[in-house]
Amino acid sequence: MAIESDHLQNPAAHSEEEQPLLSTQDPPSFSSHQHSQQQYLKRKFRERPVVFVALCLIILLVIDFCGALTITPQTRIYEAIVCRKYYDEHLPEQFPYGEEIPEEQCKIAAVQGEVALVNGLQTSFDAIPSILLSVSYGRLADSPRYGRKLILILSLVGVLLDSYWAVFVCWFPHIFSLRAVWFGSAFTIIGGGLGVLSSMIVTMISDVVAPENRATAMFQLSIPMVIAQLTGPAIAAWMMSRGSPWPPFLIGVFGATLGPLLLLLLPETIHLRVPNTTKVSASSSSTPTKKPFTRLPNPLHLLRTTLQDSKPIFRSPMVLRILPGFFVYNVGQQQMGLIFQYISTRYHIPLSATGFSLSIYAGVNIFLLTTLLPSLSKYLKSHIYTKHTQPGPATDLFLSKYSILLLTLGCLFLSLAPTLPATIAGLVIYTLGNGFGALLLSLISTFVDAAHIARLYSVTFVVATAGSFVGGPLLAALFNLGLGMGGGVWSGLPFLGNAALHGLVCLAIWSVRLAVLRGGEGGEEGE
Repeated sequence: MAIESDHLQNPAAHSEEEQPLLSTQDPPSFSSHQHSQQQYLKRKFRERPVVFVALCLIILLVIDFCGALTITPQTRIYEAIVCRKYYDEHLPEQFPYGEEIPEEQCKIAAVQGEVALVNGLQTSFDAIPSILLSVSYGRLADSPRYGRKLILILSLVGVLLDSYWAVFVCWFPHIFSLRAVWFGSAFTIIGGGLGVLSSMIVTMISDVVAPENRATAMFQLSIPMVIAQLTGPAIAAWMMSRGSPWPPFLIGVFGATLGPLLLLLLPETIHLRVPNTTKVSASSSSTPTKKPFTRLPNPLHLLRTTLQDSKPIFRSPMVLRILPGFFVYNVGQQQMGLIFQYISTRYHIPLSATGFSLSIYAGVNIFLLTTLLPSLSKYLKSHIYTKHTQPGPATDLFLSKYSILLLTLGCLFLSLAPTLPATIAGLVIYTLGNGFGALLLSLISTFVDAAHIARLYSVTFVVATAGSFVGGPLLAALFNLGLGMGGGVWSGLPFLGNAALHGLVCLAIWSVRLAVLRGGEGGEEGE
């Protein structure tokens, strides 16, 4: 991400929380880098960057694997419930009550449309607490009284309660409508949901890892998810082929209960964040600071205060060009939840056999995040941007531009693919651009004061979560529209819509330029 070089000054500022969010310091010198490395060596064992990141990866692998294990069986359970209700109401004589309905009889538009609607709006309802509460929880996480770890555990507990409620509703389909799963989103008020969980993980990584290594750490954070996506659906498909979809569904949901216990292994990181060393911060260090929280503040007051504190983030035109990238990227990610239905409906494949699509997605992701992007990043820094004033951000911006281009082309391929091999090709192209989100996160952390990092990431994840809120029902509506137009190629409408949105963001990202930050004198330079 690039920023403007104008200073973000507020004459009325009287607290640390109102210091400028956008750093104007020069690139760190070699001596400061050595001092930073010495600080890392003095940390406790679990606080060392390599150890801390490794712990995060192991914990995320357990949680992500359990989540990946539930994706296909949950969709099949939803489909079976909707299918049973449809035939009971419209064709009770064809499949009498108690008789199992063959899966191929559930591939009709009425059933698939309802399943897409339930899944799409579930994503939106889950996103609401994150949108409303991420900034407030971020502010609490910036307080030494509460810290990052407590908020992280609370957010996972809320997500787990949401999952338990889905199991409860599906276990009693004769008592509850399937749409009752939507009420489970209320549990994510505890901790703020997945948006807060993600922002806390990224914030803690930023506390521990040196700025020059953060992009690599962000790439590594994606590895547990893609490993889980590679193995989880395959294991779930094997279990489903031997009987009911319930065993993998229950194992995944209740296996994730280990998550909060494993999170206790992580150390608190708020005391590890790099202190503010900019000239602006030094000059304002003598100003009085607000007292730390002595009790949990009123939520509405906290929300108003934190939104006011976050206003400086939006003053840079470059930031305003970057933020929509998080929104659209998250809209695009929602199509991965729809791709099972898309392949199953368009190519008449049982849901249990569609897990290969997620395995392909995960396999390409592993290659992308462990080999391709790190190698390209290293090459660009050492051969192309050696004389650049900001080689790290310049590299991230370069890779971001081509990543969003691949995402756009991949969506277009998926929407127009006439055959299953062409669909797979589109999926591969799309996946090759999947480093886009991590690259943008790395760019943001480069230019933001460490004292405000949790709130900055909270704002970022609010924008991203808003993408989930809009993306779920938007893609479900387009899918239903395509089915209503006769299916076939029209069922690719969600991917065509995504291609249009990604195209707009592509234009914005390619217009970004890095700002040269030199003691108040600013200018822009290209990559």
